[in-house]
This record gives sequence, C-alpha cells and structure tokens, in this order.
Amino acid sequence: MTDSISLPATVEMRRSRLLAVVVAVAVVAAAVTWSIAAAAGSGSGQATLRPRVSVQSSLTPAENGYVKGIVSLTPVVRAAAFGGPGALLDAMRLTPAEKSYVEGITSLTPAQQAAAFGR
Repeated sequence: MTDSISLPATVEMRRSRLLAVVVAVAVVAAAVTWSIAAAAGSGSGQATLRPRVSVQSSLTPAENGYVKGIVSLTPVVRAAAFGGPGALLDAMRLTPAEKSYVEGITSLTPAQQAAAFGR
C-alpha cells in the first residue's frame, strides 16, 4: 500500500510575515558579504595600505638617466618614439574629424598626393 503526500500548489502567508522573511534574508546576505570582504582584507574589514617601493633606487645611474630622459619628453615626442598606430594623433589631441582627415591624407600614395595637391 502506497500513500502519496500532496503538497499545496501555493503557500499562503501574511504580508507582515513575508516582509520579515525578506528582511531576514537581506540581513543574512549583508552579513555574509561583509564577512567575505573582511576575510579578503586584513581581517578587520578595512583595506590595508601597502608601502610604496621606489624602483628608481635600484636602478644604475645610466638607467636612472634614461628614465629621467623619457619622463622629460613631451607627449607628442613620446608618442612618436614609442606609440603604436595613431598614438601621435591621439597625443596631438585632434578632434575625430581632424584625425580622420589626417589619416586620409597620409594614407594616399605619392601619386595620389601629387594629383590632389599638385606636387
């Protein structure tokens, strides 16, 4: 002989009890989130500050001079020396229309430039 248990299709609950369940779940979720964040940090729930290490102190005088030289370059010169395609145009702070115009002119072959500009 088998007995089957039937479950109701819906659960009826007063609005105040439903609100209490929702608030309790939110409080538990907040507590779990805080505890994970505290465990990932220093354990006190606050971010730890790491001391800054100066890389420059470990450089040779020649390397130190090289770094100072690179830092003293203007953005345009730095982009021309080290940047990829379009880096120089970005450093010149052209508008999108100006950048498109310059890219169009510089992509012309010498024959096209001669025909367009009479060279």
